[in-house]
Amino acid sequence: MSWRNAGGSVKKILLRIAGDKHRDLVLFALSWEKAVGPTMAERSFVDGFRHGQLFIGVTNSVWLQELSLNKKIIMNRLNQEHKNKVKDMVFFIKSRNYG
Repeated sequence: MSWRNAGGSVKKILLRIAGDKHRDLVLFALSWEKAVGPTMAERSFVDGFRHGQLFIGVTNSVWLQELSLNKKIIMNRLNQEHKNKVKDMVFFIKSRNYG
């Protein structure tokens, strides 16, 4: 499922449910595909955001390496949209949990 394709009303609902505590996490998750492109977004996902660190789950080591090599570019894209909130990104291998 692409978060980007979710309508504006769904975004508002997600932000309301998330509350202030998880607002940034939801905003990063919603903008992840725009920042990395559809191919990388299918193989990675925003898993957490704490103290300026964005935690990214990646499906395998090949894509972890690709994201690591593009870390500065991705951070710049995210920070342009999110007022320089990302100070660092941490990549780790993790499968998506949908249930």
